[in-house]
Amino acid sequence: VCAEVRLPLLVVPDHAPFQAVTRAFWQCVGTAHERFLHAALDSHRRLVEAAAGPDPAPAVLAVLADAVSGWATLLDAAGRPIVTRPAAADEHAHTLSAEVERLQPSGIHAAASFPFGTDVATLHPVVGGSEILGYLGVVTSLGPSTQRRGLLLATLALLAQDAVHHRRTRRLAHTPASGVAHLVRVGDLRAAV
Repeated sequence: VCAEVRLPLLVVPDHAPFQAVTRAFWQCVGTAHERFLHAALDSHRRLVEAAAGPDPAPAVLAVLADAVSGWATLLDAAGRPIVTRPAAADEHAHTLSAEVERLQPSGIHAAASFPFGTDVATLHPVVGGSEILGYLGVVTSLGPSTQRRGLLLATLALLAQDAVHHRRTRRLAHTPASGVAHLVRVGDLRAAV
């Protein structure tokens, strides 16, 4: 009967003291919890290392995809895929664009979960300040867990930081040219040179 309903059945010998059974149970629970914590810490450590690398977005997505045993993609604010990890899933990333269109009107505090074949996809906005900079799509067959939720939130924060950094860098790259153009426009050619 236990096998039919997938319930584990433990048989304890008659001579075993209840306290020994309780102690063994809690030791198993403690060991499992410790493994869970070590795995979570390792995943967060790998996320931070990826974010500190030369090309953060693909590296961070690779860590997240590995941790959820699925794939992850970064889409721009219009829903176009920018980078997907593992790269083999790139051909599927464009299918999330329609979901981005449905999610956009809901703003920065919206997220979506929906079936994706036999897996589940989630879509979250990558937010910088009060602006949507892009979307993070994750597809996995694993159910929700506290560890995966924490990794997802850390990934969103790291991707937002990277997007804001790129935006500032592009803006700064145009600043000297616009200053020179202004000097030419006002007639101060000597200062422009």
